[in-house]
Amino acid sequence: MLGKNICEICLLDASFRRLRQFVPSILNDCPLLRVVSFYSDHLFTNFPCDDRANASDGQAVAKWLFTAHPDNVPKVFKCVFKMNDFHWSLNLAAFKAAFASASSAANFIVVIWYQQPFAHSAAHSVVPFDQTNELTREQLALKRTDYSKCFVLVRCPIARDENKWAKWEEEAIAWPREWKNRIDIDIYYEFDICGRASRRNYRRFK
Repeated sequence: MLGKNICEICLLDASFRRLRQFVPSILNDCPLLRVVSFYSDHLFTNFPCDDRANASDGQAVAKWLFTAHPDNVPKVFKCVFKMNDFHWSLNLAAFKAAFASASSAANFIVVIWYQQPFAHSAAHSVVPFDQTNELTREQLALKRTDYSKCFVLVRCPIARDENKWAKWEEEAIAWPREWKNRIDIDIYYEFDICGRASRRNYRRFK
């Protein structure tokens, strides 16, 4: 019942991993979920899209992103990423390939903040691009923002309402923020095989 009403969630990658042990498809099981924020230094998307139990966390995120929101609004995925990580280039190439082969529309905004000490070198390594999918009549664009350590990856209709999308992108970049109606769930203890409790994996999501 709770999952049916969640529209925004904030997680650490370890929290997501533990939640998926119980509900592998937790993101797509929340039909109104529109915004997912990850406090992580490495989690991004993996392909092919899949949120079954044996799929990776990155594949589950990709599955959620590439599934259209029922209200026809763009989903938003926000994360921290180490831009110099070798996996970044591999993920981006796979992301572009998945978009190129998509047969149905699914709009989203991916907001990526990259960390120090790699900020300056990373800024020069980002190469904006814009590609189209004629079948879904969409475009995928990697764009710089006004913030030195942030850029966005946007999937949207080729013919779009520029004012509406500019507002959505601005709202997506404005992170973090406070929720008026929120529930905090703390995954406080992790038990090992002998039943001993540890507090090292304290997590909070909203």
